[in-house]
This record gives sequence, structure tokens and C-alpha cells, in this order.
Amino acid sequence: MPSSKTTEVVRQRVEDYLRSRGATADDHLEETILIRDGFYCGRRFTVGELQAVWFVEEDQLKVFDADGALAEVIEKISAIDNLRSNAA
Repeated sequence: MPSSKTTEVVRQRVEDYLRSRGATADDHLEETILIRDGFYCGRRFTVGELQAVWFVEEDQLKVFDADGALAEVIEKISAIDNLRSNAA
């Protein structure tokens, strides 16, 4: 399981990223811990109608649009900063 500091950094980056994709400041970030076969495997983040799932072991983020369709796969969570600057 990642440290609480790592999780906090990921949480903030995901929230910022989803907001850059259309979620508003009024939308509340919801977070769900994901368990697979009894083991922690990641977190689901929801802001407004947008969702992102962080898979810890793969360090992969899957972003879903408002219709629930897979919109983007980010292979390394650290890549979010680069993508945010390209989205503007």
C-alpha cells in the first residue's frame, strides 16, 4: 500500500486533472478505495460526472468521460502534470 503522502499527491493531481477536463470547483471530489481479491489495488475518484481510477501496482490512471466511456489511459501518474499543461 502506498504511503499517505503518495496518496495525497495523487489525490491532488487527479482532482486538478479532472477539473482541467471540465469538472467545476463546486463539484466535490469523491474517493473510493478499491479492493480486489481482498487486497488494496487502488482508488476511484469522482468529480461531477468525470471519473478516474488509479491502479496502484501499475501506477496507471484510467480516466472516464461523463458517459462512462474510457477517455484516456495515463501510464504514469507523474505524467498528469504534462497533460494538464497541454489541456489548457
